[in-house]
Amino acid sequence: MFSKELIQILFLMLIEVLGWSLVPTFLPYLAGSYGATPFEVGLIFAFYSIGLLFSSPITGSLSDKLGRKKVLLLCQFFTLISFLMLGLSNSLLMIFLSRILNGLFSSITVIMAYLSDISSEKKELYFNYSETIKSAAYVIGPLAGGLLATINYSVPPLIAAGASFIGIIFTYLTLKETLVVKERLRVRLKDFIPTNDYIDCFNKKPLRKLLVEFLIINLGYTIITSSIGLYVQYQLGFGPLTVGVSLTIVASLGIVFQLIAIPWLIKNFKEKKIKFVGLALITSSTLAMYFINSIVLFYIVMLVFGLGLVLTKPMITSEISKKATKKKQGSVMGVVNSLGSIGAIIAPIIGGLAISIKPELIGLIASIITFIGLSYGMINRA
Repeated sequence: MFSKELIQILFLMLIEVLGWSLVPTFLPYLAGSYGATPFEVGLIFAFYSIGLLFSSPITGSLSDKLGRKKVLLLCQFFTLISFLMLGLSNSLLMIFLSRILNGLFSSITVIMAYLSDISSEKKELYFNYSETIKSAAYVIGPLAGGLLATINYSVPPLIAAGASFIGIIFTYLTLKETLVVKERLRVRLKDFIPTNDYIDCFNKKPLRKLLVEFLIINLGYTIITSSIGLYVQYQLGFGPLTVGVSLTIVASLGIVFQLIAIPWLIKNFKEKKIKFVGLALITSSTLAMYFINSIVLFYIVMLVFGLGLVLTKPMITSEISKKATKKKQGSVMGVVNSLGSIGAIIAPIIGGLAISIKPELIGLIASIITFIGLSYGMINRA
Protein backbone atom coordinates (compact mmCIF):
# COMPACT_ATOMS: atom_id res chain seq x y z
CA MET A 1 0.00 0.00 0.00
CA PHE A 2 2.84 2.38 0.88
CA SER A 3 5.48 2.21 -1.82
CA LYS A 4 9.10 3.10 -1.15
CA GLU A 5 8.82 6.21 -3.33
CA LEU A 6 5.67 7.38 -1.51
CA ILE A 7 7.32 7.08 1.91
CA GLN A 8 10.38 8.94 0.64
CA ILE A 9 8.50 11.88 -0.85
CA LEU A 10 6.17 12.18 2.15
CA PHE A 11 9.24 12.35 4.39
CA LEU A 12 10.61 15.21 2.28
CA MET A 13 7.23 16.95 2.43
CA LEU A 14 7.27 16.65 6.22
CA ILE A 15 10.67 18.37 6.35
CA GLU A 16 9.52 21.16 4.02
CA VAL A 17 6.27 21.90 5.86
CA LEU A 18 7.93 21.70 9.29
CA GLY A 19 10.24 24.49 8.12
CA TRP A 20 7.25 26.64 7.15
CA SER A 21 5.38 25.99 10.37
CA LEU A 22 8.27 26.98 12.63
CA VAL A 23 8.56 30.50 11.24
CA PRO A 24 5.41 32.29 12.53
CA THR A 25 6.26 31.40 16.14
CA PHE A 26 9.60 33.20 16.35
CA LEU A 27 9.95 35.56 13.36
CA PRO A 28 8.01 38.52 14.86
CA TYR A 29 10.23 38.35 17.96
CA LEU A 30 13.48 37.87 16.03
CA ALA A 31 12.70 40.81 13.72
CA GLY A 32 11.53 42.86 16.69
CA SER A 33 14.90 42.34 18.36
CA TYR A 34 16.40 44.34 15.47
CA GLY A 35 13.85 47.11 15.83
CA ALA A 36 11.28 45.97 13.26
CA THR A 37 7.85 47.57 13.57
CA PRO A 38 4.73 45.40 13.21
CA PHE A 39 4.28 46.78 9.70
CA GLU A 40 7.83 45.74 8.76
CA VAL A 41 7.21 42.26 10.18
CA GLY A 42 4.12 42.07 7.98
CA LEU A 43 6.26 43.00 4.98
CA ILE A 44 8.71 40.21 5.82
CA PHE A 45 5.89 37.67 5.72
CA ALA A 46 4.57 39.21 2.50
CA PHE A 47 7.97 38.99 0.78
CA TYR A 48 8.03 35.23 1.33
CA SER A 49 4.60 34.92 -0.31
CA ILE A 50 5.66 37.14 -3.23
CA GLY A 51 8.61 34.85 -3.88
CA LEU A 52 6.36 31.79 -3.66
CA LEU A 53 3.75 33.31 -6.00
CA PHE A 54 6.25 33.82 -8.80
CA SER A 55 8.45 30.78 -8.27
CA SER A 56 5.81 28.02 -8.01
CA PRO A 57 4.94 27.85 -11.73
CA ILE A 58 8.61 28.25 -12.66
CA THR A 59 9.95 25.46 -10.46
CA GLY A 60 7.11 23.23 -11.63
CA SER A 61 7.89 23.95 -15.28
CA LEU A 62 11.63 23.48 -14.75
CA SER A 63 11.06 20.11 -13.10
CA ASP A 64 9.01 19.05 -16.16
CA LYS A 65 11.95 19.84 -18.42
CA LEU A 66 15.03 19.08 -16.33
CA GLY A 67 13.74 16.33 -14.06
CA ARG A 68 12.25 16.36 -10.56
CA LYS A 69 15.35 15.37 -8.62
CA LYS A 70 17.66 18.08 -10.00
CA VAL A 71 15.21 20.90 -9.37
CA LEU A 72 14.28 19.49 -5.96
CA LEU A 73 17.95 19.45 -4.92
CA LEU A 74 18.36 23.03 -6.16
CA CYS A 75 15.34 24.18 -4.11
CA GLN A 76 16.49 22.27 -1.03
CA PHE A 77 19.98 23.82 -1.24
CA PHE A 78 18.66 27.38 -1.30
CA THR A 79 16.13 26.56 1.42
CA LEU A 80 19.08 25.47 3.57
CA ILE A 81 20.89 28.73 2.79
CA SER A 82 17.77 30.78 3.61
CA PHE A 83 17.37 29.17 7.05
CA LEU A 84 21.08 29.62 7.80
CA MET A 85 20.76 33.30 6.85
CA LEU A 86 17.75 33.63 9.13
CA GLY A 87 19.39 31.88 12.06
CA LEU A 88 22.65 33.82 11.71
CA SER A 89 21.02 37.13 10.81
CA ASN A 90 22.38 40.30 12.38
CA SER A 91 20.14 42.80 10.63
CA LEU A 92 16.64 43.26 9.22
CA LEU A 93 18.11 43.18 5.71
CA MET A 94 19.36 39.63 6.21
CA ILE A 95 15.96 38.58 7.54
CA PHE A 96 14.22 40.10 4.51
CA LEU A 97 16.64 38.42 2.09
CA SER A 98 16.33 35.05 3.80
CA ARG A 99 12.55 35.04 3.54
CA ILE A 100 12.59 36.11 -0.13
CA LEU A 101 15.08 33.33 -0.89
CA ASN A 102 12.96 30.79 0.98
CA GLY A 103 9.87 31.77 -1.01
CA LEU A 104 11.66 31.72 -4.36
CA PHE A 105 13.04 28.24 -3.79
CA SER A 106 10.22 26.47 -1.99
CA SER A 107 10.28 22.81 -3.02
CA ILE A 108 6.60 22.08 -2.39
CA THR A 109 5.59 22.41 -6.07
CA VAL A 110 8.24 19.89 -7.15
CA ILE A 111 7.30 17.54 -4.30
CA MET A 112 3.66 17.63 -5.39
CA ALA A 113 4.68 16.99 -9.01
CA TYR A 114 6.78 13.99 -7.91
CA LEU A 115 3.83 12.70 -5.86
CA SER A 116 1.62 12.98 -8.93
CA ASP A 117 4.19 11.06 -11.00
CA ILE A 118 4.19 8.05 -8.68
CA SER A 119 0.49 8.02 -7.81
CA SER A 120 -0.85 6.61 -11.13
CA GLU A 121 -4.47 5.57 -10.39
CA LYS A 122 -4.24 6.29 -6.65
CA LYS A 123 -4.05 10.06 -6.91
CA GLU A 124 -6.84 10.88 -4.43
CA LEU A 125 -5.43 8.45 -1.87
CA TYR A 126 -1.86 9.70 -2.27
CA PHE A 127 -2.86 13.36 -2.06
CA ASN A 128 -4.91 12.61 1.03
CA TYR A 129 -1.74 11.18 2.58
CA SER A 130 0.05 14.43 1.70
CA GLU A 131 -2.64 16.51 3.43
CA THR A 132 -2.33 14.34 6.52
CA ILE A 133 1.43 14.91 6.54
CA LYS A 134 0.88 18.67 6.24
CA SER A 135 -1.59 18.65 9.12
CA ALA A 136 0.81 16.63 11.28
CA ALA A 137 3.62 19.08 10.51
CA TYR A 138 1.43 22.02 11.52
CA VAL A 139 0.72 20.29 14.82
CA ILE A 140 4.40 19.57 15.59
CA GLY A 141 6.10 22.60 14.03
CA PRO A 142 4.55 25.58 15.85
CA LEU A 143 4.84 23.93 19.26
CA ALA A 144 8.46 22.94 18.59
CA GLY A 145 9.22 26.43 17.27
CA GLY A 146 7.70 28.05 20.35
CA LEU A 147 9.69 25.82 22.71
CA LEU A 148 12.97 26.27 20.82
CA ALA A 149 12.50 30.05 20.67
CA THR A 150 12.46 30.16 24.48
CA ILE A 151 16.14 29.21 24.29
CA ASN A 152 17.02 31.75 21.62
CA TYR A 153 15.16 33.18 18.62
CA SER A 154 17.92 31.89 16.31
CA VAL A 155 17.57 28.26 17.39
CA PRO A 156 14.39 27.33 15.39
CA PRO A 157 15.75 28.44 11.98
CA LEU A 158 19.09 26.70 12.64
CA ILE A 159 17.21 23.50 13.50
CA ALA A 160 15.22 23.96 10.28
CA ALA A 161 18.52 24.36 8.39
CA GLY A 162 19.72 21.08 9.87
CA ALA A 163 16.51 19.36 8.75
CA SER A 164 16.98 20.83 5.26
CA PHE A 165 20.52 19.41 5.14
CA ILE A 166 19.17 15.96 6.05
CA GLY A 167 16.60 16.37 3.26
CA ILE A 168 19.33 17.15 0.72
CA ILE A 169 21.38 14.09 1.65
CA PHE A 170 18.27 11.92 1.66
CA THR A 171 17.18 13.17 -1.77
CA TYR A 172 20.64 12.77 -3.33
CA LEU A 173 21.23 9.24 -2.01
CA THR A 174 17.79 7.64 -2.19
CA LEU A 175 15.29 9.47 -4.41
CA LYS A 176 14.86 8.12 -7.93
CA GLU A 177 14.12 10.36 -10.89
CA THR A 178 10.60 9.89 -12.27
CA LEU A 179 11.09 11.70 -15.61
CA VAL A 180 13.33 10.46 -18.41
CA VAL A 181 12.21 12.79 -21.21
CA LYS A 182 13.93 16.17 -21.09
CA GLU A 183 12.77 19.11 -23.14
CA ARG A 184 14.69 22.12 -24.29
CA LEU A 185 14.54 24.75 -21.55
CA ARG A 186 12.31 27.71 -22.42
CA VAL A 187 10.91 30.28 -20.03
CA ARG A 188 7.79 32.12 -21.18
CA LEU A 189 5.54 34.77 -19.65
CA LYS A 190 2.79 32.24 -18.99
CA ASP A 191 5.28 30.25 -16.88
CA PHE A 192 5.31 33.19 -14.47
CA ILE A 193 1.64 34.17 -14.43
CA PRO A 194 -1.18 31.82 -15.59
CA THR A 195 -2.96 34.60 -17.51
CA ASN A 196 -4.92 32.27 -19.80
CA ASP A 197 -6.15 30.23 -16.85
CA TYR A 198 -7.30 33.40 -15.07
CA ILE A 199 -9.17 34.63 -18.14
CA ASP A 200 -10.80 31.26 -18.70
CA CYS A 201 -11.94 30.91 -15.06
CA PHE A 202 -13.25 34.47 -14.64
CA ASN A 203 -15.17 34.32 -17.94
CA LYS A 204 -17.42 31.66 -16.40
CA LYS A 205 -19.94 33.42 -14.16
CA PRO A 206 -20.60 30.62 -11.57
CA LEU A 207 -16.88 29.99 -11.21
CA ARG A 208 -16.09 33.72 -11.06
CA LYS A 209 -18.50 34.22 -8.16
CA LEU A 210 -16.91 31.41 -6.15
CA LEU A 211 -13.38 32.61 -6.90
CA VAL A 212 -14.22 36.15 -5.76
CA GLU A 213 -15.81 34.71 -2.62
CA PHE A 214 -12.69 32.62 -1.98
CA LEU A 215 -10.42 35.65 -2.49
CA ILE A 216 -12.36 37.70 0.09
CA ILE A 217 -12.67 34.92 2.66
CA ASN A 218 -9.04 33.84 2.28
CA LEU A 219 -7.89 37.42 2.86
CA GLY A 220 -10.01 37.62 6.02
CA TYR A 221 -8.70 34.57 7.81
CA THR A 222 -5.12 34.96 6.52
CA ILE A 223 -4.91 38.33 8.28
CA ILE A 224 -5.23 36.37 11.53
CA THR A 225 -3.03 33.38 10.69
CA SER A 226 -0.21 35.57 9.35
CA SER A 227 -0.32 38.13 12.19
CA ILE A 228 -1.08 35.96 15.20
CA GLY A 229 2.49 36.27 16.50
CA LEU A 230 2.30 40.05 16.45
CA TYR A 231 -1.13 40.00 18.09
CA VAL A 232 0.08 37.79 20.94
CA GLN A 233 3.15 39.97 21.41
CA TYR A 234 1.53 43.41 21.31
CA GLN A 235 -2.00 42.73 22.58
CA LEU A 236 -1.38 40.06 25.22
CA GLY A 237 2.32 40.50 26.01
CA PHE A 238 3.19 36.81 25.67
CA GLY A 239 6.07 35.12 23.83
CA PRO A 240 6.65 32.57 21.03
CA LEU A 241 5.48 29.58 23.09
CA THR A 242 1.95 31.03 23.28
CA VAL A 243 1.96 31.50 19.51
CA GLY A 244 3.13 27.93 19.01
CA VAL A 245 0.47 26.51 21.31
CA SER A 246 -2.33 28.49 19.64
CA LEU A 247 -1.30 27.37 16.13
CA THR A 248 -0.97 23.78 17.35
CA ILE A 249 -4.51 23.97 18.76
CA VAL A 250 -5.85 25.06 15.37
CA ALA A 251 -3.92 22.34 13.50
CA SER A 252 -4.87 19.59 15.97
CA LEU A 253 -8.51 20.53 15.71
CA GLY A 254 -8.16 20.34 11.95
CA ILE A 255 -6.87 16.77 12.04
CA VAL A 256 -9.63 15.61 14.40
CA PHE A 257 -12.38 17.14 12.27
CA GLN A 258 -10.85 15.93 8.99
CA LEU A 259 -10.86 12.35 10.25
CA ILE A 260 -14.14 12.28 12.22
CA ALA A 261 -16.54 15.19 11.90
CA ILE A 262 -16.21 16.38 8.29
CA PRO A 263 -17.20 13.05 6.65
CA TRP A 264 -20.29 12.87 8.90
CA LEU A 265 -21.25 16.49 8.23
CA ILE A 266 -20.89 16.08 4.47
CA LYS A 267 -23.08 12.98 4.61
CA ASN A 268 -25.84 14.71 6.56
CA PHE A 269 -25.71 18.37 5.47
CA LYS A 270 -25.19 20.34 2.29
CA GLU A 271 -21.68 21.68 1.76
CA LYS A 272 -22.94 25.27 1.43
CA LYS A 273 -24.60 25.13 4.85
CA ILE A 274 -21.42 23.75 6.44
CA LYS A 275 -19.42 26.52 4.78
CA PHE A 276 -21.71 29.28 6.02
CA VAL A 277 -21.60 27.93 9.58
CA GLY A 278 -17.80 27.93 9.33
CA LEU A 279 -17.78 31.51 8.05
CA ALA A 280 -20.08 32.59 10.88
CA LEU A 281 -17.65 31.06 13.39
CA ILE A 282 -14.66 32.80 11.77
CA THR A 283 -16.52 36.13 11.71
CA SER A 284 -17.58 35.92 15.36
CA SER A 285 -14.23 34.64 16.66
CA THR A 286 -12.19 37.29 14.85
CA LEU A 287 -14.57 39.98 16.14
CA ALA A 288 -14.06 38.60 19.66
CA MET A 289 -10.30 39.18 19.27
CA TYR A 290 -11.02 42.90 19.55
CA PHE A 291 -12.13 42.36 23.16
CA ILE A 292 -9.68 39.69 24.39
CA ASN A 293 -7.74 40.61 27.53
CA SER A 294 -6.66 37.22 28.91
CA ILE A 295 -4.80 34.15 27.68
CA VAL A 296 -7.71 31.85 28.57
CA LEU A 297 -10.11 33.81 26.37
CA PHE A 298 -7.49 33.85 23.63
CA TYR A 299 -7.28 30.04 23.54
CA ILE A 300 -11.08 29.71 23.55
CA VAL A 301 -11.34 32.13 20.63
CA MET A 302 -8.59 30.25 18.75
CA LEU A 303 -10.56 27.01 19.19
CA VAL A 304 -13.65 28.62 17.63
CA PHE A 305 -11.52 30.19 14.88
CA GLY A 306 -9.87 26.84 14.12
CA LEU A 307 -13.26 25.13 13.93
CA GLY A 308 -14.45 27.79 11.51
CA LEU A 309 -11.43 27.24 9.26
CA VAL A 310 -11.94 23.47 9.22
CA LEU A 311 -15.59 23.89 8.20
CA THR A 312 -14.93 26.59 5.59
CA LYS A 313 -11.75 25.85 3.63
CA PRO A 314 -12.49 22.37 2.25
CA MET A 315 -16.10 23.27 1.44
CA ILE A 316 -15.34 26.29 -0.72
CA THR A 317 -12.53 24.42 -2.49
CA SER A 318 -14.95 21.57 -3.19
CA GLU A 319 -17.56 24.02 -4.55
CA ILE A 320 -14.99 25.53 -6.91
CA SER A 321 -13.78 22.11 -8.05
CA LYS A 322 -17.34 21.04 -8.92
CA LYS A 323 -17.75 24.06 -11.21
CA ALA A 324 -14.70 23.02 -13.27
CA THR A 325 -14.63 20.37 -15.98
CA LYS A 326 -12.45 17.31 -15.49
CA LYS A 327 -9.88 18.56 -18.00
CA LYS A 328 -9.69 21.95 -16.26
CA GLN A 329 -9.28 20.76 -12.66
CA GLY A 330 -5.54 21.37 -12.63
CA SER A 331 -5.68 24.88 -14.08
CA VAL A 332 -8.61 25.91 -11.83
CA MET A 333 -6.80 24.67 -8.72
CA GLY A 334 -3.73 26.56 -9.94
CA VAL A 335 -5.80 29.76 -10.06
CA VAL A 336 -7.14 29.02 -6.55
CA ASN A 337 -3.60 28.57 -5.23
CA SER A 338 -2.50 31.75 -6.98
CA LEU A 339 -5.38 33.73 -5.43
CA GLY A 340 -4.42 32.24 -2.08
CA SER A 341 -0.89 33.54 -2.57
CA ILE A 342 -2.24 37.01 -3.36
CA GLY A 343 -4.10 36.93 -0.05
CA ALA A 344 -0.94 35.77 1.70
CA ILE A 345 0.87 38.83 0.31
CA ILE A 346 -1.76 41.41 1.22
CA ALA A 347 -2.91 39.98 4.58
CA PRO A 348 0.33 40.33 6.62
CA ILE A 349 0.77 43.90 5.37
CA ILE A 350 -2.76 44.79 6.53
CA GLY A 351 -2.18 42.94 9.80
CA GLY A 352 1.15 44.61 10.49
CA LEU A 353 -0.24 48.05 9.72
CA ALA A 354 -3.30 47.46 11.92
CA ILE A 355 -1.20 46.29 14.85
CA SER A 356 1.04 49.34 14.47
CA ILE A 357 -2.07 51.46 15.05
CA LYS A 358 -3.92 49.30 17.60
CA PRO A 359 -3.29 45.52 18.01
CA GLU A 360 -6.91 44.46 18.44
CA LEU A 361 -7.80 46.08 15.11
CA ILE A 362 -6.71 42.96 13.22
CA GLY A 363 -9.67 41.08 14.69
CA LEU A 364 -12.11 43.82 13.71
CA ILE A 365 -10.70 44.12 10.18
CA ALA A 366 -10.63 40.34 9.64
CA SER A 367 -14.20 40.07 10.94
CA ILE A 368 -15.47 42.77 8.56
CA ILE A 369 -13.74 41.20 5.55
CA THR A 370 -15.00 37.70 6.40
CA PHE A 371 -18.53 39.06 6.92
CA ILE A 372 -18.36 40.67 3.46
CA GLY A 373 -17.34 37.27 2.05
CA LEU A 374 -20.19 35.57 3.94
CA SER A 375 -22.71 38.14 2.68
CA TYR A 376 -21.40 37.92 -0.88
CA GLY A 377 -21.78 34.14 -0.84
CA MET A 378 -25.32 34.29 0.55
CA ILE A 379 -26.42 36.90 -1.99
CA ASN A 380 -25.06 34.83 -4.88
CA ARG A 381 -26.70 31.74 -3.48
CA ALA A 382 -30.13 33.39 -3.47
